Amino acid sequence: LPLWFVGLYYASLVAVAWFEPLPQGVRFSPRLRLATGCTFLVAYWLLLLLVYITSTPSGSLALFIQGRYLIPISPLPFFCFAGFGGRFTVNPAIRMRLAAAWGVFLVLSLLFVVTILKNRYGL
Repeated sequence: LPLWFVGLYYASLVAVAWFEPLPQGVRFSPRLRLATGCTFLVAYWLLLLLVYITSTPSGSLALFIQGRYLIPISPLPFFCFAGFGGRFTVNPAIRMRLAAAWGVFLVLSLLFVVTILKNRYGL
């Protein structure tokens, strides 16, 4: 996938996590957010190290990691900033428009990925 698309997709996930309010009674302290972020960074670097040691030829500096290895730790960074936007009041009509726009973005991104896979593999 093009790098701009991946960046746009991650930015949309961050925006949703940022602006979605936390459920009533749920609170993440700054200490817990910091611990979660540090846990993600340590796990990510250990994962990179593991992939580098086990599958990179000797003397090579190139390191590519497949996304499937990141699935277990992928929710952690979203907990770091989840609910910050809940402090701001957003007009419900604007909130519904944003939700509809995000839904359209998801459908278009799925079609985009299917088109790329079809062109790449001739399906």
